[in-house]
Amino acid sequence: MTESRLLGSDNKQWRRLSDGSTWPVMEHDPDLDAVEWRLRYASDHLTREDLLYAASVMSAYRHLVYEASQKRVALVRRELSEPLS
Repeated sequence: MTESRLLGSDNKQWRRLSDGSTWPVMEHDPDLDAVEWRLRYASDHLTREDLLYAASVMSAYRHLVYEASQKRVALVRRELSEPLS
């Protein structure tokens, strides 16, 4: 199992992987649905923290889809799906 840890506040978290990179944690985030809902339906209630978190998720997605090698994608997917040690 890979050693990784969560960073950030209780409701907006990032996970540091074994290669030193940091990724937004989307699964098991109780506030993610609220951020997504505010982005879609209540933009006047978005906070700066919401916007930065959403930007980090989009940046991670862009990197994995358009820039990362298959090996890199596999590493990120594997480590993000592992429970924290």
